[in-house]
Amino acid sequence: MNLVATLGASALLTALAASLFAVGAAVAGQRLARPALIEAARRAIVVTAALTTLAIGVVGYALLTDDFSIAHVVAVSSRDMLPHMKWAALYSGQPGSLLFWTWLLSLMLAGFALITVPRIPWGAAHATAASGAILAA
Repeated sequence: MNLVATLGASALLTALAASLFAVGAAVAGQRLARPALIEAARRAIVVTAALTTLAIGVVGYALLTDDFSIAHVVAVSSRDMLPHMKWAALYSGQPGSLLFWTWLLSLMLAGFALITVPRIPWGAAHATAASGAILAA
């Protein structure tokens, strides 16, 4: 496994850890009445979005540079494909589609965490825990 593949896999694993942390911190913050934990959980949702953006960027880079050390690139790409077809190959196949939809969902939930959650302090912990659970699933 080369550096690009390691970076992408590490980003996904860290995103999973951040989303699980968001669930735990939000629940603990609600139970212990610690707003700092709820805020940390909200920020973990934003970190998850950044990490999934990194992961999809790594796969996009691997597709454009014909880096066949990533299984998804081997399955959906070839050196003969034009660049715009390689971008479309990013979300083709089940792994690419799951990564693409996870990325979109993480961006939407990060926007929710940044814009809406601060406006609903009575439900911030529940909303953040649900967001983290959705991303972890």
